[in-house]
Amino acid sequence: GDKKVNVSDIERYLSVLIANPRTLLVSVKTPVIIAHVLVIHAPWSAKPSSLTDAIRKKIDDFWDELFASLRQFSSLSSYPMIVFADSNARLGPVENKVGAVRDDVTDYQGNRFCELLNMFSLAVPQTFEGIHDSGPTHTLIKAGTSHRIDFICVPETWMSRAVKAGSMQDITLIHEALSYTHLRAH
Repeated sequence: GDKKVNVSDIERYLSVLIANPRTLLVSVKTPVIIAHVLVIHAPWSAKPSSLTDAIRKKIDDFWDELFASLRQFSSLSSYPMIVFADSNARLGPVENKVGAVRDDVTDYQGNRFCELLNMFSLAVPQTFEGIHDSGPTHTLIKAGTSHRIDFICVPETWMSRAVKAGSMQDITLIHEALSYTHLRAH
């Protein structure tokens, strides 16, 4: 439509609810969209055969703190939640939440990530047939192996309107040791 948001009005439209090194939660209320946007960077997770008690504790501390922080805001259920996650999690198919496009076996961190999906009735569009475009699903290449650990999550109710989602291969970053692929959804 004709609705526009003036950049000078940004403070009027955005409220930062949580801001720390691993989590950013912003309430967005503009003439164009009303939503909560959550950005998370979960701690690194070892493959299941290398998952120590110390790593498991670090993972649990992150997720437990995130869930406790989110529960402080009863208003979060009032508007759609959009999540941008560097989850460091492997996800297998979960009915209506995670599709089977080039799926993984859900790991420990993936189970914790699924708690977030359940908490806000979220789905991961780039994992579903018919929504994922033909490119690769991985977002990280490390030591020659591909990992699908970064996700955009939207309300399950939006899935019927999702057109395409997938990775962007044409962005180059400065970090030489790792190769990241960025996600997009529309």
